Amino acid sequence: MHFLLGEQLVSLCVEAINEVVLVAPFVKEHVLKRLLDCISHEVRVKVVTRWNLYEIQAGVSDLSIWPLIRARENTSLFLCSHLHAKYFRIDGSCLIGSANMTGKALGWNKTPNLELLVSIEYQSQNLPGFEQELFANSVIVNEFVYQHTKEAVAALPVLIGSIESEKQESAEAEIAESIQMLPAYWLPATRFPENLYKAYCGKQDELTGASKASTESDLSFLSIPPGLSNTAFNLLVGAMLLQSPIVSEIDSFLTLPRRFGAVTTFMKALPCADIPDFEASHSWQTLIRWFMLFLPNRYSRVQSPYSEVLVKNEQNEK
Repeated sequence: MHFLLGEQLVSLCVEAINEVVLVAPFVKEHVLKRLLDCISHEVRVKVVTRWNLYEIQAGVSDLSIWPLIRARENTSLFLCSHLHAKYFRIDGSCLIGSANMTGKALGWNKTPNLELLVSIEYQSQNLPGFEQELFANSVIVNEFVYQHTKEAVAALPVLIGSIESEKQESAEAEIAESIQMLPAYWLPATRFPENLYKAYCGKQDELTGASKASTESDLSFLSIPPGLSNTAFNLLVGAMLLQSPIVSEIDSFLTLPRRFGAVTTFMKALPCADIPDFEASHSWQTLIRWFMLFLPNRYSRVQSPYSEVLVKNEQNEK
């Protein structure tokens, strides 16, 4: 039965004509390769997962799926930070259930998990609505996102240690329970982001009342494990910024140099405008400071006679 779960998915992938959507919080490179190898290169493939740095460090999910996806035509990778669903659509046929894209989950391991995948038609149970919500809450991966995430993982202290391949997924529940996912439409509140690390280190007495409140709010959302160096802390926060759908929308808008007013007008049309007490100018000014501190190589500020202009530096982004 365990073996048949993976083969059931493979048999559908072989028959794909137009589009394949593969969704799971944990994705292992060898499993994704096995699936991609049986899908025609003419078929569009979308893979959705989550990149939690400590899950990657523990080995339950692989960053190396990106080079595999990048090298394949008609194939894209998306990140959804609060993803829990396991969902596989091949044209109009779907499999939904408990199985991640790992060897243990799909039965391609000598000690497989007890998992379930149920066949269901795409038009039933509002699955099109689920996909719409899924991609609205996801960001597309490019080379910069991959490289920054890789650097952030490398900077983490080894809190969990290496896990033998046979035991990797037994740690999934423990890891997932210890990490809070970033809300889909979160924006930073701390106006001076250098205060965030002070608060993280327990130096709240050095902050004003307003800074104490905003840093407490941001740290509760970011849920960063204790004991990080300043460098590792900044890299981790930067990686989380890159996985925010709102930040991704703004980042795409900054493909061209944008004046301050143009960005605030753009932000008023985004879902963050529904956040209580949202004020576009204040939020954009705060986000600029976060960009410059936590993603310093991605953006540059250019002063113009009339307005500050933020420029996204050229990056190798597929």
